[in-house]
Amino acid sequence: MKPIHVEMLMGHSTGLSGRYYKPRESELVQDYKKAVPLLTISSLVPEVSEAFKELKQKEQEKEQQIKLNDRVQEMEITMGVVRPLLGQLAKETKTKRFIITGPEGDKLGTILRKDLKKLAED
Repeated sequence: MKPIHVEMLMGHSTGLSGRYYKPRESELVQDYKKAVPLLTISSLVPEVSEAFKELKQKEQEKEQQIKLNDRVQEMEITMGVVRPLLGQLAKETKTKRFIITGPEGDKLGTILRKDLKKLAED
């Protein structure tokens, strides 16, 4: 962009050169349009916004992984408490057949039945 155009668009005094040089409005607009990509941050480096999106997504994935790891640890602690109780129950009843259902349906029941069988055999 021509320096005199910058000064004129900003409303600054151009001194003597402004008295002799009077650009048409279309010239000022055309010169300004050339500078717009350099003045706009987001279009200056489109890779930056893409990289930011990727970093944001990775951060969200890490947060989800941390939450899942916390949940797994909670479940392991719970199972650490439940397994001995199931072992006592299995020994007291001396039976290997239990009907166990849970929110997971038969999947949970199958896992617990296997644990009961192991504990009853011990």
